[in-house]
Amino acid sequence: MTYLLEGVRAWLDGDLTKAVHVLVPQVERGLRNIVGQLGRPVTKPHPAVRDVGVAVTMGDVLYNDEIAEALGPDITLYLLAVYADPRGMNLRNRVAHGQLGAVTEPMVQLVIHTLLVFGIWTELAAKRR
Repeated sequence: MTYLLEGVRAWLDGDLTKAVHVLVPQVERGLRNIVGQLGRPVTKPHPAVRDVGVAVTMGDVLYNDEIAEALGPDITLYLLAVYADPRGMNLRNRVAHGQLGAVTEPMVQLVIHTLLVFGIWTELAAKRR
């Protein structure tokens, strides 16, 4: 919770660069939490080191048909467009790989919006059933 508070505080203080760099990894963590709630694995085998696991990425999650179906087409498309698809903003990858240029208020507002969507995830999921 500390990183979420730090990121939101940074946003409120106008430190957009800090906000996006702190909050985007927390969005990815939140998505893995949802994946775990769906009973799906949140780790995968390391591609080169035997008997070592690594966290699943947003791309792993959002391009998985079962998980995308559970999330629903709207949330899946939204998360892909903002965070994981190279045709969209690709925020997760641009932050993680040091490729993010200028950070804008609307960009951070999308990250804050994502956190709000995650906050009502259980209600959204219940409506889909």
